[in-house]
Amino acid sequence: MIPLFFALLLAQDKTNVVVNALTNEPLRKGHIVLDDRKTRYAVTSGTEGTFRFEGIEPGNYRPEAQRDGFLDASNDPWLEVASGQQVKDIVIKLLPESVIAGHVIDEDGDPIAAAGVSYERAIRVV
Repeated sequence: MIPLFFALLLAQDKTNVVVNALTNEPLRKGHIVLDDRKTRYAVTSGTEGTFRFEGIEPGNYRPEAQRDGFLDASNDPWLEVASGQQVKDIVIKLLPESVIAGHVIDEDGDPIAAAGVSYERAIRVV
């Protein structure tokens, strides 16, 4: 499973944001969920990738995030929310999905039966 990166930042003026893990570009329409197995709080990121949770009850929540074109992600350890605490200063980095498609053909353009194709995946998150 690909980890979801939640970074609790020290700066108080930051906001919650979802970004592309490879480019750090903000992602709109990200679906973010806090789940404590009893209650689920869900929000969608706006045009600048920002989101906000309000009215969260105290407890330990598992953060999850999804967006079309990106790998679904969840994170351990869980996020602890105290009474009256605002859920803020979270950066979520989602990895883009990839698709490899094509045909293996010979010099005449005919398909090659039982052709072997391999690939290698490298992920670099900064």
